[in-house]
Order: sequence, then structure tokens, then C-alpha cells
Amino acid sequence: MAASNERKLLTEYKKKMGLYNKLEEAAYQKINEIIRDNHFFMMEVAHRTKTVQSLEGKLQKKKGKYKELTDITDLVGIRVICYFYDTVDLFANELRKAFVVDEKNSVDKRASLQATQFGYLSLHYICSINDGSDIAGIPFEIQIRTVLQHAWAEIEHDLGYKSQFGVPHVIRRDFSRLAGLLELADKEFVAVRDNTKKYTAEINQRIIDGDTDNILLDFVSFRAYVDNNRRFNDFIHDIVTEGRVELEKTSVDSYLPQLNWLGIDTLNALADFLEKNRDLAKEIIMDAIEKYELDLLSTVTFLKFLCVAELISNSYSEQQIRRFVSVGTANEEQIERRTKNILMIKEIYS
Repeated sequence: MAASNERKLLTEYKKKMGLYNKLEEAAYQKINEIIRDNHFFMMEVAHRTKTVQSLEGKLQKKKGKYKELTDITDLVGIRVICYFYDTVDLFANELRKAFVVDEKNSVDKRASLQATQFGYLSLHYICSINDGSDIAGIPFEIQIRTVLQHAWAEIEHDLGYKSQFGVPHVIRRDFSRLAGLLELADKEFVAVRDNTKKYTAEINQRIIDGDTDNILLDFVSFRAYVDNNRRFNDFIHDIVTEGRVELEKTSVDSYLPQLNWLGIDTLNALADFLEKNRDLAKEIIMDAIEKYELDLLSTVTFLKFLCVAELISNSYSEQQIRRFVSVGTANEEQIERRTKNILMIKEIYS
């Protein structure tokens, strides 16, 4: 009797594969929409519809368990891997708004583990779509976990330890230590993220207020300076206006190592660097706009020519210029070309 019912389920699934594929795509698209609209920082969204062969194996292992096809809740599965621990609950709250969640069959493994147990912490939701379409009401599974929880689950699976029972005591102790470390690391990553946001906000405000004393030059302070410093932005605005060109805002991170090579390691030093080189840099840029009929300049262009002006005004040698360029790239062809370009500019403006 059981075998007959399992054959019926398998036959029914084969007929409805197209419907389940449609459900998979609809759920996947909706989840990506949630991530995009809420600006969630995710590593991966994986999705799949169980193959006929896989379902056949599942039915053989669990004979008599499933009466209807809808009793099998993981025929469509979606796995969402978050970078940060607190994103799991935030994302889960949005899922509840978008889908119907089967509370009875959903599992929060983060709450189900005892302190002495080892296992991966993950949130499993059994959901369905309620839109009146032909896929409405069909259950599917969403697994939500962090990067570290995912790493734990994958390694644990590869080692073959799916339960604490029967595992040697010394191995259980190893797993317990690792579980504690990973859980702590997950929480510490959130703390690092929050501290970075706090530091960024403080630096932004200090730059707006003109208080740059004792601020070291790093990726956060450098970006904040470029975005918020009045003198730097006036320098750019003057050239864009006089040269009648458009400005493309681009990442300035690539010039931080080169500024450090020039000995600029604080925001005050960066401000001095700007005041010292702005006139020569402006002259070089304005001439380039006219000569090459440029109509678009990027933020990096202004930093590039401020650095070139610094190299020229301090009479850096060809060897020193080459070393400066090599800080920004390891490509020998690019190093050679950029070095020659700076030397040509040096010859003209020295």
C-alpha cells in the first residue's frame, strides 16, 4: 500500500515539475526583491527544485511518511546566506510579510539547540505564496544562515557527523569549542560593522565641522574627506565649471597607498598636500581638457594630478616616480606607460 502511494506521489510530481519550477522562480525573484528593497548585505541566494531521482530516493528512505505531495515541504528549496548575524532576523521578518509562513513546520535551530549540543544554527521557514495563482499554497523551504553557520554546516556534513549521538567524546568537545568560536565570531563581525559605521559618522561630522586634528588617513577618513571637505570639493568644482566638463564620482581607494608612499598619513597632511599642489594640478588638468577635448573627469583624475604635481614640485627622479607608480599596480606595462606620462608632464611644467 505504501509503495503504491509512493509511486503515485512520484508520478504526480513528474506531471507537476513545470509548476514547481514556476514556484521556484517566483519565490527566488521575490526574495531578491526583498533583499534589494531593504538593502540587505547577502553573500548568496541559492535555489533548486528537487529532481525526480532525488525525490524517489527520499520516498524510499521515508516509506509511508508522506500521504500527499504537499506534505513534502522541500521540493523547492531556497538557501539565503547572510554576512551578518542580525540580518537573519531582519530578513526573516520581511519574509513573513511576503509569504505565508507555516509556523508548525518551520524550525528555528538557533533556539532548539541546548548549550551543551553542537550543530549549525539556522532558520528554516516553510512558506507558500498567496496570490491566487496556480502556485499558491504549494509549500517550499527557505533556509537562512550566516556565512559562518553555512561553513559549519558544510564541514559538519563532509565529516559525516549529523548528530551528537554516537560521536566520540573527544570529537564532541572539539565541536563544542568550534561552535562557541563561530558563534562568538558571528557576533563580533556585527560589532565590527557597527563600530565602523559609528567611526564613519564621527569622521564625517568632524570633517564637516573642519576638525581634522589627529585624524589618521585610512579608507574611511579618506572617503569622508573627498566627500565632505569644502576645500577639496571647491577645487574640483572650479575645474569642472571652468573646463565645462562633467564630473563622474568614482572610488578613490586606489590612491590611498600612493598618498601614504608620499608620506601623507593624516588628514591635516592631506589638506596641506592639497593647498600646496592645487594650482599646478589645476593648470595641468585644464591644459589636458583643452588638448584632448575632454568632457568627463572622474574624482580619481583630480587625485592623480595632485600627486603628479607633488612629484614635479619636489623634483622626484625617474626611479622614484617608477616606485610611486608601482605602488598602485603590479603590471609592468602599466608602470612603464604611467611613468613615461609623468615624466613627459614633468618636462613640460618643471
